[in-house]
Amino acid sequence: MVPGATQDESGWPRPESPLLIDRFGRVATDLRVSLTDRCSLRCAYCMPPEGLPWLPRAELLTDDEIVRLVGVAVGLGVTSIRLTGGEPLLRRNIERLIEMLAKLDVDLTLTTNGALLAKKARSLVDAGLDRVTVSLDSLDDATFRAMNDADFPVAKVIEGIESAAAAGLGPVKVNMVVKRGVNDHALLAMAERWRGTGHIVRFIEYMDVGSTNGWRMDDVVPSAEVVQRIGERWPLEPVEANYAGEVAERWRYRDGAGEIEVGDQTLETRLHHGLHLSLECLGRARGIGEKPRHAVQNPVVGLHFMSFRFALIQRHNSCCRLTAAGSRAS
Repeated sequence: MVPGATQDESGWPRPESPLLIDRFGRVATDLRVSLTDRCSLRCAYCMPPEGLPWLPRAELLTDDEIVRLVGVAVGLGVTSIRLTGGEPLLRRNIERLIEMLAKLDVDLTLTTNGALLAKKARSLVDAGLDRVTVSLDSLDDATFRAMNDADFPVAKVIEGIESAAAAGLGPVKVNMVVKRGVNDHALLAMAERWRGTGHIVRFIEYMDVGSTNGWRMDDVVPSAEVVQRIGERWPLEPVEANYAGEVAERWRYRDGAGEIEVGDQTLETRLHHGLHLSLECLGRARGIGEKPRHAVQNPVVGLHFMSFRFALIQRHNSCCRLTAAGSRAS
């Protein structure tokens, strides 16, 4: 039992007070779990043109290993789990893993490119998934195919969103990465498509991911500009964050047709927002006979700016350790 915690109905310990607090007073309650490095699309802002070498499946953590690590985090106060990739729906038998994680009594969501969502929506709900976020960078088929670099049609993603909503995975959050001169002309069309549906579009600034995507500041459409352009067509007003440290800003239509979010990827924003944990299930220590099977070589995916890391969890004498990555606050 984690010190200062009590066991709840899920069988996992719950802290009587927040335990994952950094030196700036931020409480970590969200855990992002990357299930695979594989993806069926090749979006230029995410992957280099030549692609990436995929890890052998034997190097991925097993379902039991993931659940054990997540369970430790839950015992220290984590209440929200987001499954990501790569493309998480490419993981074999993902429904089994979701069913196991759902027993931890947390808010369980998944981010997907939508390619397999129509096929899997019902089984994901049956397994215990709560909601999905779907990446969709344009409603124009030619633009979307060019941006995903896999000639994948936008109609399939729309079908996935509609199937998810019908299955009970709503409200669906739709992520649009906005790049000037590529898809920013379609901001209003994207906003209009989801107005009044109950779904939420998050407009995300095109961001630098290193030297692979040819990032330039000229390509960025600032979130303030996104709000201005949409607000000129449909007046907007700011909405309070759902929780302290929420990364995206919330805005709602004054006519009651729902809301949008804008994700500011600038350094200034990252320095002030909250703390989030990230677990990458990609790679296990060699020598099973010498080290426990739940050993993790590199479980951390840091935030993009001014990252610092500190150990949060270390159980007994194993090398299983969950590490937080956050941003320095002023």
